[in-house]
Amino acid sequence: MTPPTVSLWNFALALYAAPGVENVCLRLQDDFQANTNMVLWSCWLDAQNIRLTPERLEQAHECIASWDRAVVAPLRQLRRDLKQHASEDHQVGSCRQAIKSAELAAEKVELDWLEAMAGDWPAETTPLALGENVLHYLNTLRVPKNLVEEILAYLLEEMRSKY
Repeated sequence: MTPPTVSLWNFALALYAAPGVENVCLRLQDDFQANTNMVLWSCWLDAQNIRLTPERLEQAHECIASWDRAVVAPLRQLRRDLKQHASEDHQVGSCRQAIKSAELAAEKVELDWLEAMAGDWPAETTPLALGENVLHYLNTLRVPKNLVEEILAYLLEEMRSKY
């Protein structure tokens, strides 16, 4: 598991960069309105042995919801809208890259807020089952059980190999 000194930002970057994790996160985002940062944060909490309770999940959602709605989601949509034109025009490609950088910076704000919020939460005295927090988050989104199992197996394999 990850030592407690690993920041959520560094953890999220490493996990998201693992083969296939981006696709899993985007599938959850597009099909179930999952917040990718919440998925990665749930994994980080697992690695920190911090339990994600329903109250904590609600607190996290309230912490980032307005920022996500007003800043992150519009940047994501704009970046996606420009994708088709970026390959046709270098200037559009440069513009899209700048928007992608702004989107990443906005996502870092969310992750920083989530990490700060969890900073006051104590670690459990007994180890959590790896994937417990991610399972809790996915269940709140009503992701079908067979898909949850597939996604969990994949994410947990990546977490075990990295952390």
